[in-house]
Amino acid sequence: MSFLPSLPIKHIFKPNLEGLKDKKRDNQPKQEVDPERYYKKIIVVREKPGPEKITEKSNFSIYNFHFYLTQYDKIIEGRDLKFPCEEDKYKNAIVIRTNTNIDGHTKNVMNRLIRDVRLKQKANLPVKIIIEYEENTVNPEAYYKKIQIVLLPPSGYKIEYSPFLLNNNFNDGFSIYHYHINSNGSVENTRPHELSSIVKKNAIVIKIEIEGILKNEDMSDIEKYSFVITKLKKLCKELKKEYKIKKENIFYQNFILSPTSRGNSGLSDKAQEYANDIKSYAQNQIARLSTTNSLDTKITDFRTVLDEIKILENSNQYYDITEQGNLASVFDVETTNGNSVAGVATYDFYKNKIVLYFDKNQFGLAEKAHEFKHLYQFEVGELDIGNYKAGGNPGYFNDIFIEREANERAKLYGTATHSEEKGAHNPLNTNNLQRGLIDIYNGYLGLQNSSEEATSYAFRYKNKTYIAWQPTEIF
Repeated sequence: MSFLPSLPIKHIFKPNLEGLKDKKRDNQPKQEVDPERYYKKIIVVREKPGPEKITEKSNFSIYNFHFYLTQYDKIIEGRDLKFPCEEDKYKNAIVIRTNTNIDGHTKNVMNRLIRDVRLKQKANLPVKIIIEYEENTVNPEAYYKKIQIVLLPPSGYKIEYSPFLLNNNFNDGFSIYHYHINSNGSVENTRPHELSSIVKKNAIVIKIEIEGILKNEDMSDIEKYSFVITKLKKLCKELKKEYKIKKENIFYQNFILSPTSRGNSGLSDKAQEYANDIKSYAQNQIARLSTTNSLDTKITDFRTVLDEIKILENSNQYYDITEQGNLASVFDVETTNGNSVAGVATYDFYKNKIVLYFDKNQFGLAEKAHEFKHLYQFEVGELDIGNYKAGGNPGYFNDIFIEREANERAKLYGTATHSEEKGAHNPLNTNNLQRGLIDIYNGYLGLQNSSEEATSYAFRYKNKTYIAWQPTEIF
């Protein structure tokens, strides 16, 4: 049961409760009413959360409240219900005041108080919230331009990072979400519209208790939630009409996720087979060059290859190989100067593994070395990998060195590759001195700065794999 309906907030004076117990009863209101006939609603007056001012049960008949909920979850009786509060704003209302944050156990106490009042009045009286302090208050009609939908993480993932979830300075006693839709379809208004939310500026925020999805082609995963989504659609329709919000201004909250289970690690059998080919060539070249010119820089380059392969073999991330022909057509990617596509690296979001698709029929060892360079770049956090998009665009924080280094690696193995050296869509490291992410927040910025066609992507930070989650729209 909710006591937080979407009703206007009024700003009233803050009462001075000091010395109330010493007031004389000659100020007792003269008018008496029949409570069951007179009261049509319940008003909850929210004071700014702070120290308790009432320490004992006293006769507060002269004051404008019927009940007071303290910060210690105690309910203090004020006026007898036969004496209504006299201000016009309280007409026909049972008044409950509180100076506490209404969450956790306190919320249960408040809900029980409201339930008991309704039972006593033999009526399901509506509840209205009044906020008497100005923090975070807005004019809803002028302020709201967007709707922000917050989904649960996809199955197998947990939320690892979100700016608003880490904000410890926003504590007004309400939920940070304006609405909460449970998995059974019940809709609860958990934050008055007159209070903005830290989740999204200018947005009514709705949290819905269903698991989001990662890829557009997996919409069947949410069919079991069709009843709940219908409730979400109806609520959004009402809000769009009330605040004149355009359809294109409905957004989904992004998060940084991490897998909840580790699974396999290192190289799969097929990936290890490719790695062995790359290592064998490097070892043979080191031996050959060492007999002729021990100072040859290629010796250092081949030793670097061996070091990178070893890191992949010992990684806590799992790398797999799938042999597939005609990759340009399969993944709808652009080729460079008419060249065929040798490999495409993707992230399998449901099995938490990197899958390198490789066209073994057209390409050989140099192209394998090229692609393994990309796997290493991902491993150390220099490259992100997502659902591959048409156009062959680089990742959201990848720089021009990603393909440059891979092309150089192929040349080291005797064959030139011609992958285009593109910069990032929205470069997060502009001086090219810092490779990879400066911090995990930059991985989140990649989502925030991406285009409307953005998709979820995987990246590594401090030896751990994360998912920058761009939820698929559920309606």
